[in-house]
Amino acid sequence: LENARGVGRHFRKGLAELGNKHALIGDVRGVGLATGVELVHDRASKAPAGDVMHRLRNLIRGEGALVGGEGRHGNVLKIRPPIVFSRADADFAVAAIDRALGRL
Repeated sequence: LENARGVGRHFRKGLAELGNKHALIGDVRGVGLATGVELVHDRASKAPAGDVMHRLRNLIRGEGALVGGEGRHGNVLKIRPPIVFSRADADFAVAAIDRALGRL
């Protein structure tokens, strides 16, 4: 459980920092390792960016990380890694998501 808490915090911090680089990231939240990244077209209005989800998920998968999508507007990256997920795995996933966002 401590691994899930610590690695989850580290993972969400890395994803939140991507928000400084990619305006599409509106919010990052989660508990333990379960993490959601809300995608928005405009942070002020929180206009959902569900229209880019399919392409982004495929780009992320092409980078070697598995993510899902959900949310009322289909604009939340759902990331549920296994319990053995490590800080190195989290760093790999953050880098993969960064590269994928840069290709949109």
